[in-house]
Amino acid sequence: MQLARSIDGYIQEFKVQFSELFSERELRHVAKSLLEKVTDIPFENLPFEKDRVLSETQFQELQKLEGRLKEGIPLQYILGYSYFADLKIGLEENVLIPRPETEELVYWIKESHPNLNEIHDMCSGSGCIALALKSMYSQARIQASDLSVASLKQIEKTSKYLHLPLDIVQFDLLRPEYSQVKTSEIITCNPPYIPEDERVLMSKHVLNHEPGNALFVPNNSPLLFYESALVASEKLLQENGWIYFEIHESYGAEMLELMTKFGYSKIEIKKDLQGKDRMMRGQKT
Repeated sequence: MQLARSIDGYIQEFKVQFSELFSERELRHVAKSLLEKVTDIPFENLPFEKDRVLSETQFQELQKLEGRLKEGIPLQYILGYSYFADLKIGLEENVLIPRPETEELVYWIKESHPNLNEIHDMCSGSGCIALALKSMYSQARIQASDLSVASLKQIEKTSKYLHLPLDIVQFDLLRPEYSQVKTSEIITCNPPYIPEDERVLMSKHVLNHEPGNALFVPNNSPLLFYESALVASEKLLQENGWIYFEIHESYGAEMLELMTKFGYSKIEIKKDLQGKDRMMRGQKT
């Protein structure tokens, strides 16, 4: 076991142990992520510390974390955070893990609107969109709303940790009550949008550990949350304001029809880096 006592030795040993669970690129990333958590050495500095010897306590902690990986628990829950738009977003197992494609939605907003003062992020989950936008529009009032108490607590904790103050509001998009929610010039929404019958396509670690109510919608109403968001936006989105959605890649045409029905103009669907229809926006007129 002497090989695994140095940082570089541990990485090499990890790659052998977990070669069937992760790709070659993922192996080094996961090993370094675990080392960062246990040693407190920043991820980017680990290559310069490759000969540092791990203490017995550190090595035992790494073995415990490896045990959780073998149980199928997603790395982000083991670490307690996920990076999103260069921010360290806190996570617990009952809060949805941010996805890289969601970052593209945030950057699309930033590219399109140099100055914003009022933003509302619906179905906020971990708060990743709201927090990223707050880091970009420091003077803006940004509301983060969600039905889940667990999500709201996590958003509040991360908001304080990052020193990015948000207005955090419990808001049920399907049964809206508007007394605590202010109007905004931009609304963002990344709601549940995966039809139930697509569960069979999902990996076990997602199904077993991430909150299903943040992922799935009934097969017979896949646009349920989008329609509810557009209804709520009739009250909450200011005139000439914009609404931005993350969408299911297979429902672009249906979303176009829905937004047209609600009277939006300048409707646009944008592909993600994988070439999938993943983002959509429209302007209230």
